[in-house]
Amino acid sequence: MGRNHEVVTSHPLLDSQGELTEPGWSRSLLQKYDRSAIKAPKWRIKEWDYYLVLSDKFAGAFTISDDGYIGLQSVSLLTFGDKPKEHTETILNTFPMGKLSLPSSSESGITEYKDDRLQMKFEALDGKRHITCHFDNFYKGNAFECNIYLEQPKMDSMVIATPWDKKHCLTTIRRSIA
Repeated sequence: MGRNHEVVTSHPLLDSQGELTEPGWSRSLLQKYDRSAIKAPKWRIKEWDYYLVLSDKFAGAFTISDDGYIGLQSVSLLTFGDKPKEHTETILNTFPMGKLSLPSSSESGITEYKDDRLQMKFEALDGKRHITCHFDNFYKGNAFECNIYLEQPKMDSMVIATPWDKKHCLTTIRRSIA
């Protein structure tokens, strides 16, 4: 099976050796992710949730990630038009190694990060997405705050599971809703 193979049946993403059960792509979350099936060291496991809210006038990008040895939580705001602007603030933290407990599926669950400066939460429930964020000292001493509700239309999704040449290595697009 090549990298351009379409996966059409539901099954675990990883086999008992921690290798991809079926490399390829699918139009929905057919391959079931289970962090405990990964055989690589915790510091090499990378998980994230990313949302992009986009219009013709502005965009907001929100990231909560647990990249094993480092966590990266980020908010970017962009405005378009005659005088486009962009501002990003990022919080880095060391060795989260699964402590963020990201949901195993983007179809439901809560992804959340909290510290003294940033409180950000993504909820996926009943075909809706809810993004809340409070980020102290985001821009020029001002806080950023949002409470965004998104409708999840019925649509294909892009789910990719690509093996690397090394054992216990894979690349997956965990979730990305735009």
